[in-house]
Amino acid sequence: MRYTKLVVFSLIGFIGLLSAQSYAGPGDYSLRVKAGPSFSLNNSWSDQLRIGADFDYDLGYSMGVGFLTVFGFSDDFRFQMIPTFRYDVLYIGPGSFHALAGVGYGRFNGANAMDVRTGLGLTLPLGDNYEVNSDVNLFFTPAGTSGTPVTLDWLIAFGFKFH
Repeated sequence: MRYTKLVVFSLIGFIGLLSAQSYAGPGDYSLRVKAGPSFSLNNSWSDQLRIGADFDYDLGYSMGVGFLTVFGFSDDFRFQMIPTFRYDVLYIGPGSFHALAGVGYGRFNGANAMDVRTGLGLTLPLGDNYEVNSDVNLFFTPAGTSGTPVTLDWLIAFGFKFH
């Protein structure tokens, strides 16, 4: 019983020591190139390949703001520009798990729309100046299109971090 407590407290201390060095400083920002598949969940839209870019600015206190711009490629045209709020939920070593939410502009085959983004993601630094990011996002369009298109997007990114 004693050893179990010792192992648990040692593990918590070790993770705390690693994560103490991993917090991004306020004012740091990242520019990322993103790509990945998009799957329609309610058959009101088509599956697509998504390519775009993401800007992320660290506010400190495990929060950040960003701006996502993505294009969708298939028989249908899709374009989105969404300002995003990010909250880092968990730090493990230098990596962070985060939750995302945002509302922005969408364009669907000539129709202007309002898009909503919610998601979960992971950011892993690759040294001081590079990072890898992965987000699983749920996009839905409550206004501007017939029906309410809902898609699940998995976007993988490679980014440059500036201090």
